[in-house]
Amino acid sequence: MSYILEVQGLKKKIGKRYIVNDVNFRVEAGEIFGLLGPNGAGKTTIIRMITGLINKTEGNVLIKGSSADTNFKESMNELGAIVENPEFYKFMTGYANLKHYARMSVKPITEERIKEVIRLVKLENAIHQKVKTYSLGMRQRLGVAQALLHEPSLLILDEPTNGLDPQGMKELRDYLKELAKSGTSILVSSHMLGEMQLMCDRFAIIEKGELTHVASMEDTDREAAEELREVKLVVSSAAEASVLPVIASAENLRVADEQTLTFMAKYDSMPEIIKQLAGSGILVYELTPAKKSLEDRFLELTRQKEEAVL
Repeated sequence: MSYILEVQGLKKKIGKRYIVNDVNFRVEAGEIFGLLGPNGAGKTTIIRMITGLINKTEGNVLIKGSSADTNFKESMNELGAIVENPEFYKFMTGYANLKHYARMSVKPITEERIKEVIRLVKLENAIHQKVKTYSLGMRQRLGVAQALLHEPSLLILDEPTNGLDPQGMKELRDYLKELAKSGTSILVSSHMLGEMQLMCDRFAIIEKGELTHVASMEDTDREAAEELREVKLVVSSAAEASVLPVIASAENLRVADEQTLTFMAKYDSMPEIIKQLAGSGILVYELTPAKKSLEDRFLELTRQKEEAVL
């Protein structure tokens, strides 16, 4: 397995209190990895330690297998980051800003590379406008372009969807997925769990400075499919449907009216339910299994941890 980033036993202590305590995770090549948790959970502090913006109390950060402590310049050369909001000279054009950052880079950046990142973030039509005319979404994309100028292996984004409207969120999400497919690893933090569910391959939940759970979205969806969830069924005859074996044996079966009933069932039992209904000549107008979101999963895990402490 090829890991672009390895965070080992990361701790940050302020006074007598650890605001980040023993955090461990890895980011694979070409994946989008999410740091999820409420505001104040420690996500930005973790990112600031990874990028060297603040000192860590304990732990180690490896970039492509090399310690950021002993090979700081080489390690930071592999990173591109936007921590909190991207800042630009608003009186200058987007292009002039990128040229300015290119001149400050340790690694030589060609004119062709600048044009390439502009195309990547789809800012060709606005790049020669002044940044003060940009929408928040456009400034976010310009920030991503700036972070990618030196061709980093890992892009780190702290709350990148803050302030974006739904269209801006979708554009950024789609772009980051394309970027990951091209081989760039992405570490993104957010408190917006629904948005991260659409974006990330794997995620870690951070709560009160501690990592409480790491999983892939695929595993999370599979676990949810195996759990019971409430199903709403609207058919031509609720009475006839309720005596079918697959429904009669279901938990919490309730007939709401002549056409509607609810019950608990596993997601993967839906095909058999439909098959029995169709085989009995019962018309199906609606079959709606409640779908667990990442937010639901987050609340479950948080509750389980609290109960374990008690």
